[in-house]
Amino acid sequence: MRDLKHHFRHALGRPGAPLHFAAHSHHPWPDVTRDAQLEYWEDAARLLDGKWGRIFEHVIPEAQGHVAHHLGLADPGTICFSSNTHDFLLRILSSMPTGRVLRILSSDSEFHSFTRQAARLEALVGRALHVAALAAAHLLALKANLALRASSWWLGFLGA
Repeated sequence: MRDLKHHFRHALGRPGAPLHFAAHSHHPWPDVTRDAQLEYWEDAARLLDGKWGRIFEHVIPEAQGHVAHHLGLADPGTICFSSNTHDFLLRILSSMPTGRVLRILSSDSEFHSFTRQAARLEALVGRALHVAALAAAHLLALKANLALRASSWWLGFLGA
């Protein structure tokens, strides 16, 4: 496993910094996010309403490219960002084909808003939606052979 601690000097590199294992908005932020916040502030002050052109024409496509490269995807346009879990899941689900049972494969350690939303959707939709939550310990084994199982799942929501 790669040691990324040097990217988290402000959060983890300080004396007395606690160990932290959360994988959500309360997790330690890498140092580069401070620079990004300051860059956004400068863009907003300089461009005012014009900042949205920069964000949608340059910043988002560049970020999509980085994520696609990291994941080995050929088309960065397949990467979707959202402001919250509800909107993100709604965007994904609205793009799925109809007429079949939608099967969502997840872990048992997803962020609580996803877990609540998926359970509520399953209760509302009934047999048209099936959510399976695997124990996080089994997730690594599944990821190793996910390609073999992918044909039976429409959507994998795996945050671990």
